[in-house]
Amino acid sequence: MSSRRDMFKAIIFDVGNVIMMHPERIYGSITAKYAKTHRTFLKKTRHDFLLCQKGRISYMEYFRRAAKKFGISHQKMKKDVAAVHKAFDEHVTINEEVVGIIKRLNSYKLACLTNTIPEHYNHHKKEQVYSLFKIAVISCKVGMAKPYKNIYRYTLKKLGVKAGEAVFIDDNPDFVRTAKSLGMKTILFKDAAQLKRDLTKLKVI
Repeated sequence: MSSRRDMFKAIIFDVGNVIMMHPERIYGSITAKYAKTHRTFLKKTRHDFLLCQKGRISYMEYFRRAAKKFGISHQKMKKDVAAVHKAFDEHVTINEEVVGIIKRLNSYKLACLTNTIPEHYNHHKKEQVYSLFKIAVISCKVGMAKPYKNIYRYTLKKLGVKAGEAVFIDDNPDFVRTAKSLGMKTILFKDAAQLKRDLTKLKVI
């Protein structure tokens, strides 16, 4: 009888707020100028941000559209984009505990599947995040994004595994639901300690 260790061949990680921690304060103090809360800002600009994550519009264009929706001047918007970039570079940190867990999984095919924009991709690349993985699937590079099934299938194909042979880890419940619907084993990430417990339960580590 095969063990779960034999059953799983690949582990797929999200990056943002799993490996690279993006505190909400990076954006909140800036987007508060546009909407009452950061969540309201995201809700009203979700469609355009998805286009940005797919590489179809630039980050500047995303903020230009947001500024138009919220009645912010173009000049003010440009200053806010610069402020977001500066805050991102200063406050985003690597979750070293998760990196340590990933390094213990080198007997599996490892991939990251991340929704991101070119500016964030470049920052993560500089931090050598993608070197942890055999396959790095970056939304703005492949023109697809979570939670749509095509990017999950694309990742599985790149890894050469079936859905049931993969464990998918993400902090977004919607993204986890899609992976589960395709037949992957899923872990909704909360912190490194919980991740380690869940991987242990699966007999992956």
